[in-house]
Amino acid sequence: MKLQAGFLQRLRLAHKFALLGLVAAVTLGVPLYGAYQEKQANIAFTAGEVKGLPPIGATLEMIRGVQDHRQASSYVLIGQTKSEPDVTKNAAATETAMAKLDGLLADIDNAGLRAKWSAIKGDWRKVKEDAALRRVEQRASSAEHAALIARLIGLIGELTAHTQLDLDPTAEGYYMIQEALVELPRLSELLGQLRSPVVSRLREIERLRSEAKPGAAPDYSQVFNAADRTRIS
Repeated sequence: MKLQAGFLQRLRLAHKFALLGLVAAVTLGVPLYGAYQEKQANIAFTAGEVKGLPPIGATLEMIRGVQDHRQASSYVLIGQTKSEPDVTKNAAATETAMAKLDGLLADIDNAGLRAKWSAIKGDWRKVKEDAALRRVEQRASSAEHAALIARLIGLIGELTAHTQLDLDPTAEGYYMIQEALVELPRLSELLGQLRSPVVSRLREIERLRSEAKPGAAPDYSQVFNAADRTRIS
């Protein structure tokens, strides 16, 4: 203590103030540097989250395109050829979204994710060709579309994990992301799966009525069968 007191007494007043300033700077600098590092980590995390939004947005666009393509294809496959232009238009919208997503995923360093995306592209080509060439009936085509959409929703989960969108540090952010990017698309698809068979069956009944000969009762036995009722239930 005597050595410290003697040392301080020999310092000039300017040096004493400089020493006090250094002590204050160190005292304040340590917590400030810690806060700075935390902010930088949050900024980096948010930047990673933002990077994941464009490919997820393109995936959602592709899901909507496939859903619309399913609906139009269903009408064509039950004999309503007037919906063929809608099939073409919806297929083009799906391909546009697919091309956008293809470019965005090319920059993502995740071999497993890219492999799944490659398989999805092959699934889409098959779904589109099966409907266009009438290789499947309406119910099977709807099932193919639903399976493809399920894979696309799964791809969104992969993207949120890769870009750490599912690790948002705030509870509000985490639940908002999950609901907006995963749960709402899944709910939309469930509603679409309910609407598609019901509307298709009604359209088919309408077609049979219009084609029936005067005085003849249309045969509805295969229009709304037991499997349809089970699926809707």
